[in-house]
Amino acid sequence: MTLRQFQAYLNAQSQPIDRRLVFTLEAFGVERSEIMKMPLKDTARKVSEISKALEARKPRLETFITIDGVEYGLHPDVLGATTGEFIDLTSLDPKFWPTAHKAMAILYRPVVEKKGSKYRIEKYTGKEVTEADKFLDLDLEIVDGFAAFFLTLATELELTLTTYSLSKITQALKTPGRGTPWFTTLRGRFLRWIRLLTSRYTTS
Repeated sequence: MTLRQFQAYLNAQSQPIDRRLVFTLEAFGVERSEIMKMPLKDTARKVSEISKALEARKPRLETFITIDGVEYGLHPDVLGATTGEFIDLTSLDPKFWPTAHKAMAILYRPVVEKKGSKYRIEKYTGKEVTEADKFLDLDLEIVDGFAAFFLTLATELELTLTTYSLSKITQALKTPGRGTPWFTTLRGRFLRWIRLLTSRYTTS
């Protein structure tokens, strides 16, 4: 099961209930003409099997993944993200799944050097987001692992901010006189970043 299929599956769940079965099977490659010929009980059974398979999946975080012969490495220092990475990550869908491939494109980049347990990845340019479709055909369990990584990162950041930084930053953001357009934009982006990292990813 791939990320592409899962995104189509999630879209199917938003369809009217009388069409949901058809869209669900289409998400996994069954032709509509074939679905229409199937007995309803068989269609329902297949959809039930898909739901059970989704529930049984086991996330696995991969530090390195290979796509079309190119090795990609997970960002070795996410908390040290650049401004460009920060802005592009905060522009993604807060539900995670609709733009999961773009999040992966931002944080998984070609490995340029490996030395022992350490490695370097290509510098972020911004074009990665426009080329994110290559991540759509990854095994869903790998993407699940990445999502869990995001959740863990969010928890750690939330604890750090709660115990020290967040109260100070929040107070600074409330300081009178800081109403210039650039500050308002920066404030909005920062708060969106916090929500992104501290939210629990959902499948709907």
